[in-house]
Amino acid sequence: MALFVEGEDADDEATQPVAPQPAPGLFGDPLLVDCLSGGESAGELVRAIGDADAQGIVAEVSAQMEELRELEFLRPVSSRFLDGPELRRELEKLIAEELSLREAAVEGEILTLLGAVPPETDLYELARDALGSQVVGLYDPGEEELLVAAAGELGVFELITLAHEVQHALADQSLGLREGLGERGRVDRELAYASVVEGDATLAMQLYALEHIDLGDQLDALGDTVPGQEAFDGLPDYVQRSLLFPYLEGLRLVCARWLAGGWDAVDQLYRRPPAGTHEVLFPERYGTGPPEDPRDPGDPGDGWRLREARELGAAELEWLFLAPGGEPGDALPDTRRLVSAWAGGELELWSRGSERALGIALAEREDSALLCGALGAWYRAARPEAEVLAGDDAVQLEFTEPGQAAALACDGTEARMGLAPDLATASSLAL
Repeated sequence: MALFVEGEDADDEATQPVAPQPAPGLFGDPLLVDCLSGGESAGELVRAIGDADAQGIVAEVSAQMEELRELEFLRPVSSRFLDGPELRRELEKLIAEELSLREAAVEGEILTLLGAVPPETDLYELARDALGSQVVGLYDPGEEELLVAAAGELGVFELITLAHEVQHALADQSLGLREGLGERGRVDRELAYASVVEGDATLAMQLYALEHIDLGDQLDALGDTVPGQEAFDGLPDYVQRSLLFPYLEGLRLVCARWLAGGWDAVDQLYRRPPAGTHEVLFPERYGTGPPEDPRDPGDPGDGWRLREARELGAAELEWLFLAPGGEPGDALPDTRRLVSAWAGGELELWSRGSERALGIALAEREDSALLCGALGAWYRAARPEAEVLAGDDAVQLEFTEPGQAAALACDGTEARMGLAPDLATASSLAL
């Protein structure tokens, strides 16, 4: 699973996202079928570890990945093969270094107001428990070290994971892995960059498997029970999607660039990363320019303190639309078409004592008229118990229920929403 963190408490040598288990569903997308249909199985597994030298295996996979990826290592990569508990302990230390309790608490408050996670959700504990049960490998650029879960033998999962992490090391040495944008609140751009890094490694991993691992072994491995899957399935839908996004949607972006211009076009993604997740979701928009900066949400009034201001990207908007109130069964229809209207977005979290309020501002593409109605439909689905007080024309809506009110106001290509304990505050945020 991936864990990218940015903000004032993020470590300068942030660990790159760790690799998920290979997903059978990767081959269901026509773009991915085109991307991954050219490989031929070599009919053999590289080798089982047994008593072999781990560094020798890494050197072999590194040489194979250099040829496949058309890049060169500047120096050998160190590695450690660990058993599951050892790798989890290493991961927990890295999570503690990267993710501050404050950042996790603030993000939990934002997602609670949005209905994406249940109240009192501890995102820090979720990250530690879910990633600890799922991760089978990671690359630490600060230490320039590969860590792979493999106790005594190197099976198909471990070998594919090693190839994935070797590609991270190769990209780090040849192209340079950024350690963050250095600007607070740029979470959407960080997610877009993570999608380049993980999409590249996932494509290289899949092509490596097609070339060097017997197809029957691949299918047998994909049919195995994925370690930690039960824990992952228990996460809120929004959190699941956020963890998978860099791998699945990142793979689609990288595949699109690879099909258009080979590995040179993929390398260009590192030099000029996508400006936001809209360019990941819609690869044809890559390079079309930065998103719009919408007008800030309104001021909620006296006594309120701004706690956090950050981007609200197209990907996050889609995750909300896919599971209003955390319920995937209530998804809005054709969510990808709805978020195609996104041209820019931000949100602000405010506090007053124990009270919390959220302001949302979205810019819409000029050739679209979807986001205002979609926000209203999303809130209705997320809060079916809320009473509609005024407006029902997708221009201005007011909702109220015990403990929370919402106001939605739209004007041309601008959609603004306020979520607050009372309607007056919500309306001030939507102004």
